[in-house]
Amino acid sequence: MMWDAHCHLHDSRITDLPQQLHQAKEIPISRWVVCSTGPEDWEKVLSLSLQDDALFPAFGVHPWYIDNLPPQWESQLFDYLKNHTCFVGECGLDFEKPPQEIQETIFATQIRMAIELGRPLNIHCRKAWHRLFPLLKPAINKIPGFVIHAYSQNRDIAMQIASYGGFVSFACHILRPWNQSRYQRIITEIPLETILIETDAPDIPLYTLKTGLSSLSRLSDLALVAKQICEWKNISRETLSQSLTKAWEKLTS
Repeated sequence: MMWDAHCHLHDSRITDLPQQLHQAKEIPISRWVVCSTGPEDWEKVLSLSLQDDALFPAFGVHPWYIDNLPPQWESQLFDYLKNHTCFVGECGLDFEKPPQEIQETIFATQIRMAIELGRPLNIHCRKAWHRLFPLLKPAINKIPGFVIHAYSQNRDIAMQIASYGGFVSFACHILRPWNQSRYQRIITEIPLETILIETDAPDIPLYTLKTGLSSLSRLSDLALVAKQICEWKNISRETLSQSLTKAWEKLTS
């Protein structure tokens, strides 16, 4: 089964979602993990998931959007997580932006919810790997797993993520010519069962020599990411699909 491990289909920049979903399902792509970024879009993500059971919700607080959280955000988030089959996310750490201490507190709160409810995590991490693993340590063997989206680090960190029960997810950034040699080495060296694919739609746009960076990514771009990973791993699309299916079952069982 081909599935998109991280996207934002409620984003207002996506103006043709029914057409994109139809096209992607023809590929076929079967599931999309639709990630929220904060309280203002939890209901939008839920509404989408109720309209189409191929859309799997994720409710969380992104580290970019921790300012001005409502006083009851924790109890509200817990209710969404408790009452729906879902991921916790998009959550995580981004130390390019302050304040780091508050980010850690909010992320740790979401990890505790994931542990209590047995939910997987969908994580954004940038320049905070030294704090990610200590915060995740209490969740080892207590949640189904976690996804590091738009992975851009090295083999060693990917292996550490796998040892914690996690997955690394790749998007169209691996297709950009200036990135390809580095990502080829990483993807060739890490185990297939560690790898997921995503679009981050409508972000992480596709690059081509003819058009440059497109303005927005599209759901069908996932097939191009899959194709490139299959070439670098020297595997068939069916083999990749089987691995993705096992990952889905682990995360959502």
